[in-house]
Amino acid sequence: MNWSMEKEISIGKDLILIDDMISSGETILKIASLLKERGAGKIYLCSTFGLFTDSLKKFDEAHEAGVFDKLLTTNLVYQPEEL
Repeated sequence: MNWSMEKEISIGKDLILIDDMISSGETILKIASLLKERGAGKIYLCSTFGLFTDSLKKFDEAHEAGVFDKLLTTNLVYQPEEL
């Protein structure tokens, strides 16, 4: 796939990014950021296991900056109440 084709795929489209596990979140946030830069519409992040080993601060900041619109995880992993 060449650059122009990749760019056309995401322009104005709402996207769902699905990952089995979010640990630190670096990868999924980087992908969401790149897709936004390429013109994606709304971006939804979904994961079975949301570990958030580095806290949710970077997710809060990315959400406020418009990098993604919603984050959905299951409750299959215990999380402290503050998360």
